[in-house]
Amino acid sequence: MVTLDYTGPNLVPVASATELNQYHVHYFLDVDPTPYIGTTTPIPTGNPHVIHTAETQVMFDNVAPGTHRLAVVLTGSNHISVNPPVAQQITFTVT
Repeated sequence: MVTLDYTGPNLVPVASATELNQYHVHYFLDVDPTPYIGTTTPIPTGNPHVIHTAETQVMFDNVAPGTHRLAVVLTGSNHISVNPPVAQQITFTVT
């Protein structure tokens, strides 16, 4: 379970967003977010290790024991990182 402590513009569900200034977050589990942070490259959909959502709490199932990296990136409705970027990364260990 990941809980995001977020303050900022309202987050809008991905399917409901119709304007670029309607934001949501992307949670990356063991996926390098670097190609998307501060660039014009949209974060792709379809990867179960990248969650696109307006929720500040998400669950990743079946996380194997070991060291993992989690990143969270704020984007507009176009899935492109806001500028300046708003992102955070941590590493954690599952025992």
